[in-house]
Amino acid sequence: MDPAEADGGDRAQADSRQTTTAVDARENFRDIHRAMTEMVSFDNPLPEEFKARIPESEVEASVRAVFG
Repeated sequence: MDPAEADGGDRAQADSRQTTTAVDARENFRDIHRAMTEMVSFDNPLPEEFKARIPESEVEASVRAVFG
């Protein structure tokens, strides 16, 4: 006899709960990361007098072009 059948299917129910919990946790984790990316700014925080003396790198320019 299958062990899942022997315990009345409780093991199968437990497995489905774990899967649902894992899916919920994954979605929660993704929501957290989406919120973090929305808070990121690619603006140079330096005062204008420093920006004029320190040129923007090609990487910074490409990131600004893609993300604004």
